Amino acid sequence: KIVSSSLIRNLIERGAIVEANSLLERHYSLEARVVKGRGEGRKLGFPTVNLIPPDRLLPKFGVYAGYLNMKKERYLCAVNIGFGPTLKGKKKPLIEVHIINSDKAPEAGLRLFFLERIRAEKKFRSPQILQSVIRKDVKYIASKYSTLP
Repeated sequence: KIVSSSLIRNLIERGAIVEANSLLERHYSLEARVVKGRGEGRKLGFPTVNLIPPDRLLPKFGVYAGYLNMKKERYLCAVNIGFGPTLKGKKKPLIEVHIINSDKAPEAGLRLFFLERIRAEKKFRSPQILQSVIRKDVKYIASKYSTLP
């Protein structure tokens, strides 16, 4: 199979991260700047690091399993890319990263690596339903990626 940059871009834009990673022979990643959020994730029990999407290729909006490196250590993450429609939404897309099993929070820029797309971003009827779905997402990611690559 011929692997071209346009094929890789197309896969990432569609959210086909597993396939893109396989063809890249590495995990797709991006660098982003940390910004202060509104504290909504913390209120739901899932504090997030909020990132401004870079002006480059961004995976399709949705929830992803991923990881980031901080101070020479790797941390498993649940990642949402989009507008956060359940909680009043945002005017611009944002990357929200919940670091699983850690309360460490980077304060500058970081590199985020993507493992797989879990589901599409969706507006839920209530914050309580969103909280329940996030809990399931985090449990799935933690069990599937108990050992980071």
